[in-house]
Amino acid sequence: MDDKKDKAAKLSGTQKIVSVRLTQCKEGLVLIEKKTPETRLFSSMEMAEKWLHDNGFVYKHFDFLKEGIEVWGHKTDQAWSFVEVEINTIDIDRDETYTPDEPGIAPWIQAAREEAREAVEEERLIKLVRENGYPIEQAARILRKSVEECESMLKGIDLRLQREKEDTNDKH
Repeated sequence: MDDKKDKAAKLSGTQKIVSVRLTQCKEGLVLIEKKTPETRLFSSMEMAEKWLHDNGFVYKHFDFLKEGIEVWGHKTDQAWSFVEVEINTIDIDRDETYTPDEPGIAPWIQAAREEAREAVEEERLIKLVRENGYPIEQAARILRKSVEECESMLKGIDLRLQREKEDTNDKH
């Protein structure tokens, strides 16, 4: 029974693993191109740093970086050929529940819905102000918008209608 408690305590403890991801970046035709990354795992940050040092990596400011920025890089790194070094500490044997993100709405569907909503609001604004003679302040309250937003919408509608009319005249 005590062995089970000891194992459970070890599993729920904050054991960590250190991941070092190395990505070679070289000058391509137009931009810097990244090669397939290589990932190394270590039991501690000290072990990861020792491995980096033993393999020619240094933590310093490189001349091709902005002033004051220090990063891990290989001692032979240049602006046109360098290794990106990304170090992460990861908890292992975590017992947290996985909660996936909701997929949500596809961006193009959201954009189409937004466009349709704006078209309906424009149509309602035109009916309220131009067809039924409501003051713009009252129309703004009904549409839950500011007077400035309604005035801007009306100007946009007028400009669009004028362009459409000009396009039609140009075609004839």
